[in-house]
Amino acid sequence: MPAAVDNAICGPQKPGTVRPSDKNINLAALNPCPLNACCNTWGQCGTTKEFCVDTTVYGAPGTAAKSTYGCISNCGIDIVNNDKAPAKFERITYFEAWNDSRPCLNMDVDEVTDLNTIIHFEFGWINEDFTISVQDAEEQFEKFVKANTKLKEVISYGGWACSNEHPASHIIRRAVQLENRLTFAANVVDFVKKHNLDGVDFDWEYPGVDDIGGSDPWAAEDGENYLEFLKLVKQGLMSGATASFTAPASYWHLRHFPIGDIAKVVGYVEGLRTRQFLRSHINKTQTENALSMMTKAGVPSYKVFVGISSYGRSFKMAKPECYDGALQVMLTEAMSGYDEAASGYDDVFDFYRDFMHDTLSERLRGMILDDTQPLAGFFNCYYTEGEIGNREDASKYDCKDPPNGYMQSYTFREIRDRDGLNKTLSKEGIDMERVQFDKYTWQFHC
Repeated sequence: MPAAVDNAICGPQKPGTVRPSDKNINLAALNPCPLNACCNTWGQCGTTKEFCVDTTVYGAPGTAAKSTYGCISNCGIDIVNNDKAPAKFERITYFEAWNDSRPCLNMDVDEVTDLNTIIHFEFGWINEDFTISVQDAEEQFEKFVKANTKLKEVISYGGWACSNEHPASHIIRRAVQLENRLTFAANVVDFVKKHNLDGVDFDWEYPGVDDIGGSDPWAAEDGENYLEFLKLVKQGLMSGATASFTAPASYWHLRHFPIGDIAKVVGYVEGLRTRQFLRSHINKTQTENALSMMTKAGVPSYKVFVGISSYGRSFKMAKPECYDGALQVMLTEAMSGYDEAASGYDDVFDFYRDFMHDTLSERLRGMILDDTQPLAGFFNCYYTEGEIGNREDASKYDCKDPPNGYMQSYTFREIRDRDGLNKTLSKEGIDMERVQFDKYTWQFHC
């Protein structure tokens, strides 16, 4: 047996590992990483080239070429589990039911177009006793269920606030625990049936995570509890109704999901939110890496929806002159957008309004980074949306077969009063035709 490495978490060098009695067992395969992730020669798990490229020297096990970390198990960063295309490519839209609280850029749910095939109404609310409601969105929900549309209608639960902000952060975690999950699942299923919906979607951010300040304490069994709950929901739904969930794109957060088993239960897996989700806030390289991670973990590519968003996270830089991407120090707050109450979150309308103005305002100066254009401009705010300006290219992803399905999210950004907005922007010298508000997620299959 090779010598143990104090901080190793995978492979034969993990402290306490006992040599197998069966000599045919590959030592490198001991203590595999979650999600079938790669284990490098230092016993660390990951999904990028630093963990996944085998650079063995002269065929000696556990070695790595100079300046590399090598790989001993589950090596490779290819997208796998990719031999079957979706029976039908879909396009999903998420509708923010609370968008009427914004000062502008509002939209009613019955204005969503049939360009989409599925609509997710976000969010339903989970009460302390695990009953279901739509809180203050009754008017929009009534329109949602009565809309004369061809769209499949899905209710979504969860989101960042429900998952992580008090006083609600404990509810989802407790709802899926053994003593509560049957009640919660029954309430969810009854709600879907009562309103004749086509499915239910969950966005728990995130099972098993212990590094989100203010959130309810995590539990090691979160992921398995989530899986067992989803099984109950799927079993209770009527024929043809779907259960789905949102998955994070980072290994750090996804490692607590038994996602291969969950994928066998749900109809599809989508990712589109801000933070660490599968969406255009991360560049093409990172998107491909996330798809590799998910498919290696057992998720068929035809069940994955990948988001292309029209908003970005912004951060006020401590040093505005730092525009080379090495932003070591950033202040926590950025100024809020024109139409967003919270700071640090701007949609593409805010960006274009400033970026396309003849004289850039002091409020917004940002830096946009992606694979093809390392520096599109340097400003006073840093945007993490990697593909802004390249969303059309992203929607035509360079696959063996082009994706034919999309998910449009936060539909209110399509703007009800385009004529009025056009006049407003025209006064500032902005061409409305260059402003795009849609956010898509395409169904993935290469």
